[in-house]
Amino acid sequence: MELLTITNKNGMSCTILPYGGIIQSIRFPVEGELVETVLNYADLEDYLSDNFYLGAIVGRYCNRIANGKFRIGESSYQLASNNEQNHLHGGVKGFSKQVWNIESTTTNSISLSYLSSDGEEGYPGNLDVKVSYRLDDKNSLAIDITAKVDKPCPVNLTGHTYFNLSNNSSTIEKNLLKVNAEKFLPIDGSCIPTGELKEVVNTPFDLIGFRELGSVIGSNDFRISSQQGIDHNYVLSQSAGEVSHAASVYCPESKIQLEVSTNMPGLQVYTGNHLSGPFKRYQGLCLEPQYFPDSPNQVEFPSSLLMPDEEYHHRIIYRFSQI
Repeated sequence: MELLTITNKNGMSCTILPYGGIIQSIRFPVEGELVETVLNYADLEDYLSDNFYLGAIVGRYCNRIANGKFRIGESSYQLASNNEQNHLHGGVKGFSKQVWNIESTTTNSISLSYLSSDGEEGYPGNLDVKVSYRLDDKNSLAIDITAKVDKPCPVNLTGHTYFNLSNNSSTIEKNLLKVNAEKFLPIDGSCIPTGELKEVVNTPFDLIGFRELGSVIGSNDFRISSQQGIDHNYVLSQSAGEVSHAASVYCPESKIQLEVSTNMPGLQVYTGNHLSGPFKRYQGLCLEPQYFPDSPNQVEFPSSLLMPDEEYHHRIIYRFSQI
């Protein structure tokens, strides 16, 4: 449970655990004081029994794969069904429960690596993954995830940080959120996308402009009330592969704004609907850039299949400011 901390000239800091590649802390300076902007455990040992994927790198495939099954050509693969009948966030012991190797550290950057062996959690091929965290003097934390595999395999990695821009003093319900997406993915009763890309206009999922999260979470729309909040993937309005703005969240209490950019086609928005002790429901907001859930089984979705002659590259940028 070693702690690795990077800083910038403004006094902002980010602390990483090699266990799970976890972002344990992001502290942003506001009027001479450092404000904690992510949920974390006071006792590091609690990360070993964590069930919320708190701050971790999740994979090989983040989010859900229906019935834990997919095919590549003539070959069928069965993964663990660790979320009712579905596969979630890489399985029983996904990347969030692995000890990553420390490749390098500097004042403002950390690089970790992990080799996932052929057959781990049911996935084909040896997957060599690297993740780097870099904090610049513009208060941006850039996360670069790269991977290569020696057999074709779906690969979909993301960060699962729960943001709370108020030093964890309140829930996220008074926060304002906007998402650069005109469509979202409706889901079935087990949170698997139906395959439809639905317009957000005239639905409670419309976050094109800033909306207070409490008003969205409290919607009586069955698609939200059945999940006790948002746990849906948004179809980002950007060119494939280009790093561009995905979402912004603003906390009126702290006056902190977080902007998220990515080169992925989707953004899972999760309002902490199932958080529990030592946390409270809605105490953290996850903004998870990624390929669409269940894309190995839905040919109309952007393909997450990584071939041996290709390199997976996912970039996430979290930029903090005070408004």
